[in-house]
Amino acid sequence: MSHDVNKGQPVVEFEGMESLIRDSYLIRWGTPPPGLLQRHEFCGLPRSKNSICPNCQVPLMRHAGLDLTEPVFGRDLKPLEWLDLLYCWKCNVAHGPFFYRAQAGGEITILDYKKGFEDGNSPPDDFPYDDYPGWFPQTPLWLEDLPEDIQELRLEHYSYEWDDRSDRARSVSLKAIDSDASQIGGVPFLWNVPEEPMVCPICHADMKFFAVFTNENTDPRGFACDGIHVVYEICAGCKVIGVWQEID
Repeated sequence: MSHDVNKGQPVVEFEGMESLIRDSYLIRWGTPPPGLLQRHEFCGLPRSKNSICPNCQVPLMRHAGLDLTEPVFGRDLKPLEWLDLLYCWKCNVAHGPFFYRAQAGGEITILDYKKGFEDGNSPPDDFPYDDYPGWFPQTPLWLEDLPEDIQELRLEHYSYEWDDRSDRARSVSLKAIDSDASQIGGVPFLWNVPEEPMVCPICHADMKFFAVFTNENTDPRGFACDGIHVVYEICAGCKVIGVWQEID
């Protein structure tokens, strides 16, 4: 089923990955603009039932809660009306692919994850940093159009071979790095795009890019450390979310 918002427009692909939402939307958070009608949430505790880390046995960390009734999300994710984007940095969830399924009743079901902890049988005291919070303060989130020329710049960046040292390639790559930001849809800036997208554990179809988050959040220390990306892919048919992380 084609995405309503994208109907009649070319599919956006980068490095073999396809985006569920054609256009790029920057994730903005904090004090919203006057008259903002969007109901999205940045950070805070999850709304979804069963949002418990299977290793740590505490609520999963939430990057965002999204109001899927906003038109930018089209109809592919219906009947879902809300989606929490969830992760955990305190255990091995962060060291392997993490899959969960969202349900219209407001529940999630965790499908697959890397079990345990990197060192020992409990979360480390000092990772990602000392006094790491159980959750980050919630604030309003809204979406802002990414300028089309930035999306085109990123596509050009991905078109060069990694060892291309031409002046143009270097200039484009530096500008692409400068454009790094949390976003939904379109063409994100990623340090290393996987050779293949994630595969849905239910229907085994290729998943599509949905969102990426950088380190910045409502805590000055951030989610983990500078240079990270947490990437969300999605199978719209099965309502399965797959998550992975990278660092520069």
